[in-house]
Amino acid sequence: MPGWVPDLLLKAGPLRRAARFAGWTYLGAALAIIVLLIVPTILALFGFRAYVIYGGSMGASLPNGSIGITRQIDAESLDVGDIVALKKSSHSLPVLHRVVAIDARDGARKFVTQGDANKEPDAEPVGLHGPGDKVVFSIPWLGYLVHFARSGAGRALLLIIPSTLLVGLVLWQTWKDIVPGPYVSEEPQC
Repeated sequence: MPGWVPDLLLKAGPLRRAARFAGWTYLGAALAIIVLLIVPTILALFGFRAYVIYGGSMGASLPNGSIGITRQIDAESLDVGDIVALKKSSHSLPVLHRVVAIDARDGARKFVTQGDANKEPDAEPVGLHGPGDKVVFSIPWLGYLVHFARSGAGRALLLIIPSTLLVGLVLWQTWKDIVPGPYVSEEPQC
């Protein structure tokens, strides 16, 4: 049992179980936050990026709510069948679609892309130059947690509320040790 849980809660059976559950829940939430903050940083150090999948255009390959992990590669290394992250304009979010054809006219490679769930390829072939992102694997359902953690309610639930509870419990434990209890006599009282 974590040492910051007040002793008062540990004396009663149901309260003790509730305090133990709260302690383990807080520990689990703290570990989840650490993982959500550290893993993308470690991935970035090795040339990987993580994309939350918001649409269903890739069907079962990259379902809505999953995370696509990409590795940076040169456009010349792309083949038909690879899933790439494309930005249609400088202000838009990246779209992850599969390369379905490569057109190599006049020495410039143009890539025809299409979502697996889409009936037709994207309207315009795309000319990719320099490094880009190719999907190497995906993690289903984790995107929902990441999306929630990025929201105001998610930050409050995953950071502010547990931190406030932890500070409150530490202050309670400190206050309880400082403030003397009532005088207890070893003699029987009349």
